[in-house]
Amino acid sequence: MSCWPVVLTGRRTSFRRWLTVTRLVVQELLEGEQADYLGGRGRYERRGDGQLGSRNGYERGRLRTAEGGIDVAVPQVRGSGEPFRSSLMGFLDGNSEVLERLVTEMYARGCPPAMSRTPSATPPVSC
Repeated sequence: MSCWPVVLTGRRTSFRRWLTVTRLVVQELLEGEQADYLGGRGRYERRGDGQLGSRNGYERGRLRTAEGGIDVAVPQVRGSGEPFRSSLMGFLDGNSEVLERLVTEMYARGCPPAMSRTPSATPPVSC
């Protein structure tokens, strides 16, 4: 296991905390990729004239990293001209160095919005 979780908070963090932060950052990226695929439509926004595709739940996905596997919910799309395939999942799977740098940079800029919604036994991270 790498020691980069220390970079996140300036003190030793648990592996569970690292997994939570990484999962949340990857989830936010996947949601953004889906929104881009749907023409920039956010969640709960209606389709405009000529726009195809609708959000259609999630499929289980797993990223392999040097620290272990990370389960994520991969967004699905229905009703588009071609199937939605996350290019991000393929790129990040097994690419621990890029994932580490990406999560560290995103975390340093501020907590993902979903971070405030996750229950935790440890004190919340101040953003």
